[in-house]
Amino acid sequence: KLSTAEFNVRSNRISQEIINATKDKADKALVTAEAGRLREEFSKILLGNENLFVLKRSSSGYLSGGKNLGPAGIPNEKTSDFIAVTPDEKVTFQIWVTVPKGGQAWRAWQFYTKEKELLSTRQASGYEVVEGKRYARHLITVPANAAFIRVSARMYADGLVKVERSDTFSDWTPSI
Repeated sequence: KLSTAEFNVRSNRISQEIINATKDKADKALVTAEAGRLREEFSKILLGNENLFVLKRSSSGYLSGGKNLGPAGIPNEKTSDFIAVTPDEKVTFQIWVTVPKGGQAWRAWQFYTKEKELLSTRQASGYEVVEGKRYARHLITVPANAAFIRVSARMYADGLVKVERSDTFSDWTPSI
């Protein structure tokens, strides 16, 4: 999470780099105005907490409601690795995706014990057939005895997933 002070330092540094790079090449007033506009736009972005959905550690397939993943019947259907959670913690789960004709913005989550044994059957949404850009979000409360959560989503060609420890939804950011 980026603090306001750190954000200001970075945005001022970017403004100065733009001015230095365009010295004698552009009108300083125009460049300064553009840097100010960019700083204002950046300040509107709600970064939130770390994105816990790490695509490179995800698996092909979907949460089937049982212990094992179902086969990846849809191109780019992904399931997260085990994400550590604590009981009563709030977790946000969001997807942004363009659904092709006849597709579904399907997503699901399941909880597991500390031994990574299935604790609860999946919670799933998005069974309706849709087309076009879709956004879905879920505020999830971790149940007692849960130590891990896994999430699944149909990502198609451009899907983005964000899972974070929070009760507030924020803009998508890549995982670290």
